Amino acid sequence: MCVCVSGVCIVGGILSSSFRCTILLTLPSILGSRGRSYLMLRTCDFLRCPIYPSAGPISNMERNAEAAALSLSCNLDLQVQHSRVLWRLAARPFLLVAKQLMVRWGVAMTAVYWTVRRENTLRVW
Repeated sequence: MCVCVSGVCIVGGILSSSFRCTILLTLPSILGSRGRSYLMLRTCDFLRCPIYPSAGPISNMERNAEAAALSLSCNLDLQVQHSRVLWRLAARPFLLVAKQLMVRWGVAMTAVYWTVRRENTLRVW
């Protein structure tokens, strides 16, 4: 593609004076701010290598950034899952003790209730 553009420029420059004039007038505008932004766009486009979408340094950086983001999200998911498992394992003894205390407390309160009811010693003030 660059060869075709270069060939057209050479032939146009040899045969046409208006083409040479146009090229000479566009050179100063390329050095301005709009021209620099256009050249930067073309340079980035060239580095991205649109002919071969899987080649070029910018495409490589894009793939690397996507792979890094995927790796970080996968790592975060694994940390959340492992934290849940560790929390369940750490809380299991506490929950068993709490459950036993609740059962014992319930048995004790039931015994007190029936004792008070049987003896009729509870007075409401």
